[in-house]
Amino acid sequence: MNKLKIGKIRRKSITVSTNDLVEVTPLSNLQSLPILITPSVPDLDLISWANNHQNLIQEKLLKFGGIILRTCQVDQLEKFEQFIKSTSDRKLLSYQDGSSPRTLLQDNIYTSTDYPASQTIFLHSELSYASTYPLKIYFHCVKSADQGGETPIADTRKIYRRLSLEIRDRFAEKQVMYVRNFGAGLGIPWQQAFETSSKSAVEQYCQNNGIVMVWGDN
Repeated sequence: MNKLKIGKIRRKSITVSTNDLVEVTPLSNLQSLPILITPSVPDLDLISWANNHQNLIQEKLLKFGGIILRTCQVDQLEKFEQFIKSTSDRKLLSYQDGSSPRTLLQDNIYTSTDYPASQTIFLHSELSYASTYPLKIYFHCVKSADQGGETPIADTRKIYRRLSLEIRDRFAEKQVMYVRNFGAGLGIPWQQAFETSSKSAVEQYCQNNGIVMVWGDN
């Protein structure tokens, strides 16, 4: 039997690959959006992992359009905010000029739309009508719905490619105009939409963002 001399033993450097920490798999064999990432180790430090794998996150997000992080421990609002800031190089946007009722929790983190559970919100691009819109949008499920509750998502790049060239050219030629009316009926009051009760502040916001506005009689 050969004996090892202690002085000859050297430590070997070990590189922990992404595959050792998380598993990246399709959510469904029928679609590529979104990609699913789940921890391969218990009690994965999500913030630390995100900070060390920025390139992986950006690569998957750009390729697939969306990522689901499942079974990751995000038990505090502060931790959710840390994850957002660690995976985005922009500050969190406020929901100013929003179109649905949401409750501000902290630092531009809001609840999902505060509509009754019986209502359905159709597929849409977040704040697509605004001059400033989010490059990324984050959802965190605090409590799963007993039934239903899914958030539908789609790749708008694929939707665009499915439009006929004639329709695409028509949009490019004519552009798009959004018209919003604040008053009685469905929707939120302008004070909530613009997060202010000052008419002059609303006028300044509209002027800064290329919005033509008119105050109604009521």
